[in-house]
Amino acid sequence: MSSNTTTPEQQASLEYQKTHFYEDRGPEVLAACVVSIVFCVLAVILRLWAQAIIHKIFTPDSILILIAAVIAIATTSCTIAAVHSGLGKHQIRVMSIDPDPPAKTAFIFEMGYIVTILQAVALMFTKLSILLFYHRAFTTVLRPLKWTIWILFYYCIGLGIGSTVEFICACIPPQMFWLRVYPIFGYPLPEPLEENCLPQQMHLGVPLLLDLASEIVMLAVPAIVLWNLQLPLRKKIGLTFAFSMGIFVTGISVVRFYYSWRMVNDGDLSWDDTDSFMWTSVQVCFGITTACIPACAPLLRMIQAQTTRKGGYGSSFTSNFTSPSKPKADTDSVVNLARPTWDDVEQIPWAGNCCEIRSETPARGGHPIPMQTLGIQVSHDVKVGHVALRPNK
Repeated sequence: MSSNTTTPEQQASLEYQKTHFYEDRGPEVLAACVVSIVFCVLAVILRLWAQAIIHKIFTPDSILILIAAVIAIATTSCTIAAVHSGLGKHQIRVMSIDPDPPAKTAFIFEMGYIVTILQAVALMFTKLSILLFYHRAFTTVLRPLKWTIWILFYYCIGLGIGSTVEFICACIPPQMFWLRVYPIFGYPLPEPLEENCLPQQMHLGVPLLLDLASEIVMLAVPAIVLWNLQLPLRKKIGLTFAFSMGIFVTGISVVRFYYSWRMVNDGDLSWDDTDSFMWTSVQVCFGITTACIPACAPLLRMIQAQTTRKGGYGSSFTSNFTSPSKPKADTDSVVNLARPTWDDVEQIPWAGNCCEIRSETPARGGHPIPMQTLGIQVSHDVKVGHVALRPNK
């Protein structure tokens, strides 16, 4: 590794790199990226499945989360590409295996440039999706929250666009962001350029701090709603758990801000950037994962209903419906998210041909009058008294 001058810090870093030459955090970063992508994809699939149950698969919040997921996968793929070029290894090791040094280090920085831009867009779409879901679920309970949600909505749009522009203009011209590693290690630039880049703390620290502030406020919205809901403790705990998973992502934001703020150039760039890359990928993917959890409520209710029918009704009825299924669950209100699946018999459209219940009132010909068909198959002899049935529609 060529260098004209070295500071005491860089000299100490060089000695450390020689001592720990074979250290490699690449597998750690790859594992974090793969796990994050898997959770992200599974969460989106389950969300779409749950929303399909209630025929709301193409709601704006679901469309935005799909866009965010695509961008998050692209972001994580850039991190994986950076690992392939030496991210997670010490700089002297990367330089030793680079046939055209410092091209591999420049590529790592180029991927870092793309990652910072993509993550800003992914986080913006994720937050907009969450806020639109909040608007669907919460404004019917506490209408004053409507204005708070819309203010947050436009704040996140402004923050997302502003951060993206700031990241694009981190260096002028943009390619100087990754080509600046050449003079850092004493190599001539591949093309004549003049360096004009923002300081590290302004480049990453300020947008991340504003992003962290928006996440904290967004965590407070469901807390306010749940505090005002009159629900059984079990349901309130379940809803609190579903909506408080964002605390995990907020914690990741704090960790990412810490590593980005303290990052310094001591000559070990490919090693020092590891945490920033890794936690960025984890944040965008798990942000989408946690955003999908509350929207999966219809799927959880369907599973709960099937379990209840098998366990609770199996001794008297066989839950094989040959008729249209029970009404679809709804997520237009947080109250509906917490409502039991079988708590309102009047909402069940009884229909089908499983069995026939006859009245005891004879018709003109002296035969019993067939009543409406009930969509439950009777497995034991039961005596039906007064049954009020709704006509089939």
